[in-house]
Amino acid sequence: MDSSKAEKKSTRITFKSILSGKAIAENLQGKHLLPIAVIFFMMIFYIWNRYEGQRQMTKIAKLNKELRELRYRAVTQSSEVMGQSRQSQLKLRLNAMGIDLIESQTPPITLE
Repeated sequence: MDSSKAEKKSTRITFKSILSGKAIAENLQGKHLLPIAVIFFMMIFYIWNRYEGQRQMTKIAKLNKELRELRYRAVTQSSEVMGQSRQSQLKLRLNAMGIDLIESQTPPITLE
């Protein structure tokens, strides 16, 4: 009976034993090491995964902004090209270069 009382007394965890580290050292024999290691690695993986997700979200936001700017530039350039390729604009540009071309007076013929 005395050995069971001594055993209970040694396994009793107090605030003082936690602060001194005695409770942790005595209870970390082998059975608690694996769960603690698994929890530790899960926490590290969780922190890394969260950081990586935030990094990817930042990258996606940056690429979306760049895509929006490129679309705007493409639409702007497309409308400029459309404006410059009109017949009246071509005639003005050719006259400015000193090239006198005469417009065709007959409309195009459609082949059937």
